Amino acid sequence: MADVDINKQSFSKLIEDYIITHKGIEYIEAILAICEKHEVDPRDCKRLLTKSIMEKVEVEAMNLNMLQGGNPSLALDI
Repeated sequence: MADVDINKQSFSKLIEDYIITHKGIEYIEAILAICEKHEVDPRDCKRLLTKSIMEKVEVEAMNLNMLQGGNPSLALDI
């Protein structure tokens, strides 16, 4: 990591600020952009995310059908 001072609160604040200043961007994209800017390996950023952001990412991933179990809104009525 390039920024020694980066911790869970500061990293999560960077993500929230990025979301505010870049209207319409998803949390997943914001996390990747912040990781790139601060030279953080995206595989290592989970420990830097607050529970709130993790929940938002999980919802996005479900909506994008990226999680096992898929998108619950796509369920078929049989």
